[in-house]
Amino acid sequence: MKNKFVFAIILLLSTIALTFYGCEEKVEYDFDNIEPIIFSIAGPAVATAHGNTDFPTRFSVPYRGGSKFNWQVGAPGGTVVLDPEYPSIAYITFNQSPVNTTAVVTVTETTMGGRTSPPFSRTIQLNAFCPVNMADWAGTYTGTRPGVHGASVTMAPAPGLNQMTVSGLAWFVQNAWGENWLAGNGSAIMEFRCGNEVAILPQWIGNTDFPDRYGITGSGTFDPVTRQITLTYQVFWGWVGATGPGGGSAVGSVTTVLTRQ
Repeated sequence: MKNKFVFAIILLLSTIALTFYGCEEKVEYDFDNIEPIIFSIAGPAVATAHGNTDFPTRFSVPYRGGSKFNWQVGAPGGTVVLDPEYPSIAYITFNQSPVNTTAVVTVTETTMGGRTSPPFSRTIQLNAFCPVNMADWAGTYTGTRPGVHGASVTMAPAPGLNQMTVSGLAWFVQNAWGENWLAGNGSAIMEFRCGNEVAILPQWIGNTDFPDRYGITGSGTFDPVTRQITLTYQVFWGWVGATGPGGGSAVGSVTTVLTRQ
């Protein structure tokens, strides 16, 4: 008899619990309670004010599904294209500027519930850009230091803006040092800049069997009338697999004047 009474009590309590569970209301997620806050904008600190929409700069903020993001660019202004899948990513082309300047990038987020975050801004340093017709500089050039860079070098337009591919730079490593060239075409990218300046940023030009890896860096000026380039550069080395310039210089600083044939 006692067991039946205990069983009846347990059954009653279970029934009451199921009744309350079945009557419990489901709480829907309240999008109106989302508090949107943007803490940072990811992207480079320095960009180029070239105005060419084929070469935008990528910026982003944390993504939240259903939110809309509004991007603005302060003076000198720019064009904003949002990623079609993730509007928290913006591709910005800054308007062309012939002088170094800055631009303020600002973004806000509006949630599905219609709440908008306070604006978050970041200042971007902009390098000046002066367009140069690269086709005018294509050709073969002789130099005043042929014992260093070979009898001649050739230049052809590169895919980037105001950039030329300079070929024939492996001559020194092969001839002056007598090393066998294994990989790399011995070419580098030269940039044309405002103020009739050129620059070769540090970059690798190829590998040898030493096993050394060789690169080049340099800067100089160009004359748009005579089509001459005065270039001071270094050939440097590093171990294969290194991510930057290595422990020494092949020839120190060398100045040459390149004249198109």
